Amino acid sequence: AKRFGEEEARNFARILRKVLLSDRTTTELLPGLDGFELRGQGGIANSSHLINSFRFDMRTGATSLRLPATWLSHGYQATLAWLADLIGHVLWEARSDGRHGTLDPHEIEGLVLIDELDLHLHPVWQVGLISTLKEILPRVQFIVTTHSPMLLTGLEADEIVVLAQDPERGDVVAEINPQTPKLQTAGELLERYFG
Repeated sequence: AKRFGEEEARNFARILRKVLLSDRTTTELLPGLDGFELRGQGGIANSSHLINSFRFDMRTGATSLRLPATWLSHGYQATLAWLADLIGHVLWEARSDGRHGTLDPHEIEGLVLIDELDLHLHPVWQVGLISTLKEILPRVQFIVTTHSPMLLTGLEADEIVVLAQDPERGDVVAEINPQTPKLQTAGELLERYFG
């Protein structure tokens, strides 16, 4: 298992905090997230300790409750997990060039593949998800799959590729729709992109 030293762990927490607690993230990506705590007495010994400890502050009306990750919805858990994993991998790779101490989320570059990005996310969250990711990680290219028309509303026409099977040859062909999904109705989105 990969482990960070004390300084790297602090950098991980700092970058994750910037990503998870940006204004856009707490309203669009993880609504209601007020804060989280990654350190504790003796540190975090294992992933079970991390997810079962009361570490995530969630806003409910005027109150904020501290909850363990296991009490959060699957959508929150999945989003927190892949974002933390992404940042962890970026920091792990940054060791080689000595930039891990100064890394900022806006400097992170890479290619991220995610299957079913919308899985377990409320439709309202799906609408702002793409634009939020573009803002908080502007130099990361995301290639994602989805079965949700709600995610498409945050994209331009040239950012969406529909893969379909050619009925005669059996080959997979890529199609790009010239019209932006922002100007299409829900029915048009479903028909055009999801058959």
